[in-house]
Amino acid sequence: MTRKQTIALLDDWLKMYNAVDGLFMSVRKLTNADGESAFAQVLFQCFGGYTKTLSKLIDDQGEWLSWFIWENECGKKAGKCTPKAGCKPFAVHNTRTLEKVIRLHRN
Repeated sequence: MTRKQTIALLDDWLKMYNAVDGLFMSVRKLTNADGESAFAQVLFQCFGGYTKTLSKLIDDQGEWLSWFIWENECGKKAGKCTPKAGCKPFAVHNTRTLEKVIRLHRN
């Protein structure tokens, strides 16, 4: 898979996360459902399955997709990471830098 193809998949994945999160927030406003509700559990389990499948497809050996979404808040924190020993830490703030982390980790 080319770098361009991987970034396109990551862009689609991030759009899906934003749609899922937006749906949850809308339902939350209407129902006061929290992250432990049955609705939230099913919704985010489906997205988690998508994330695991995409991770395998793009050979994300370090579980960087999950880190990007949950710990780095989709790049909003611009969290720094070191994909492997010998690499200098760098900020991950979008799908292009996320692809770089995944590529460096596996090479």
